[in-house]
Amino acid sequence: MNNKLLLFDIDGTLLSGRGIPKKVFLEIIQKRFPHFANSEHLQFSGMTDIQIVTNLFKMNGCDGEIDPELIDEILAEFTTNLAKNMNVKNPPKILSGVFELLDRCMLLSNCYLGLVTGNTMTGAQIKLRAGGLYHYFAVGAFGNDHSDRNLLPPVAVERAKHYYDKTFEKENIWIIGDSIYDIRCAKVNDLKCLAVYSGITKREELQVEQPHYIFKNLQNTNHILEVFGLK
Repeated sequence: MNNKLLLFDIDGTLLSGRGIPKKVFLEIIQKRFPHFANSEHLQFSGMTDIQIVTNLFKMNGCDGEIDPELIDEILAEFTTNLAKNMNVKNPPKILSGVFELLDRCMLLSNCYLGLVTGNTMTGAQIKLRAGGLYHYFAVGAFGNDHSDRNLLPPVAVERAKHYYDKTFEKENIWIIGDSIYDIRCAKVNDLKCLAVYSGITKREELQVEQPHYIFKNLQNTNHILEVFGLK
């Protein structure tokens, strides 16, 4: 039996934060660095959290001020404030088809779930718990593992192998995401990719990157499971 490993992105793929994470982040930056300009133009989609902070400093000509300890401090404050603003009382929006797809996957003996996300582990846990998705994902790779998203899939695969005590061939490992960076990290690692345009990236932009499959969202459960070779 071929074991399938499905590695999901979070934001724009499984859920929408309804603007809450960006708002929380920018409030912290405005408080700490009121002289920073153009913060609202910062790209979040597909970026690791460390990249987001680093890019913000670069945008404001402060490359010399980039310090790992400062980045950790900013991200720790971010997750603390995120938890206050996103929780079961004020949850993220779970995107179409997500619960049904994950529930079906959990019933399949050769299907295993994981994450590849730019969120730090703590940030990911906050969002997933608030949205009722936490119990689906036992393993993953996160933005605090590496700032470069392309380096995350091997981490997630290795953790899945150890946790599930299973082997996964590359042709049976899928990256599922909504940004061009999800597609690129799949290709760099010679993995399969299913892209969705349920986030902010348009279908045409995703198509240029030539994912193996592209869907509007995760709603067509039967078709998606068929694509994964799970039907």
